[in-house]
Amino acid sequence: MPSRRLRLRFREAVKTLVYGSLAVTGRCLPRSAPPILTYHSIDDSGSPISRTPDEFRREMTYFHDHGFRTWTLGEFVDRLGSGNNNAERRFVITFDDGFENVWSTAYPILDELGFTATVFLVTDFVGRESGWSVNDKVTSYGLDRAPLLSWSHARQMQEGGFEFGSHTTNHPRMTDLATDELENDLSRSRQTIEDNLGTACRTFCYPFGIYNPTVRNAVRQAGYEAATTLRFGRNTSIDDVYELRRIGSARFHNWQFFRACVHGGWGRTAGN
Repeated sequence: MPSRRLRLRFREAVKTLVYGSLAVTGRCLPRSAPPILTYHSIDDSGSPISRTPDEFRREMTYFHDHGFRTWTLGEFVDRLGSGNNNAERRFVITFDDGFENVWSTAYPILDELGFTATVFLVTDFVGRESGWSVNDKVTSYGLDRAPLLSWSHARQMQEGGFEFGSHTTNHPRMTDLATDELENDLSRSRQTIEDNLGTACRTFCYPFGIYNPTVRNAVRQAGYEAATTLRFGRNTSIDDVYELRRIGSARFHNWQFFRACVHGGWGRTAGN
């Protein structure tokens, strides 16, 4: 029998062939809704939620060289409701957690290319280090003592067109919260962002991608206009703006998969 290494190499070769075909197919199809990309940290740690600076620059340069421009998530939602969201080559970049390297590493790259993004902040941790609990064995996937961006950094990025949304006050599993805890967290994190940045906090991101109808309704009632999940795919004008799908950068280890996502051959419809 072939070795495990050979089986893995064969499987990766098949994926590359399939995704490469989807990338070509996507470029021939009518333009679809812009993808919302999920990033966390831009660093060389090897964490499963990290992309290296070189990988990130390569991905962003690809968008730039193929004529894409960005919308913030708020801008995307404005156009999603009108149905006018696929007239141009656009995409949305989101960063969960607000790591410091989003300011020091990602921001200069994006600013150079004329791109903006939406950053979801864990408001009680702004200007500190990450350290919220993931489970009994893992805190933040190897980034549990990574520095987070400050309010000063956020204001500088906001001046460059970036948008900031809430990722709660302390990154809890929201389905574990009592009703009053849930309402307080949503209200306090939103107010903290608005007080520090002087602009409306319109968007929200569910920690760990975990939510249920109660949490979803609480987010809406707290005044947020949209919320992102970790569900894979793109969105249409008939989809729930409080359950927006995204395409996670953890999948981009295969370059052909990345291209297929960019051009709409993969994750083209909400059902994918």
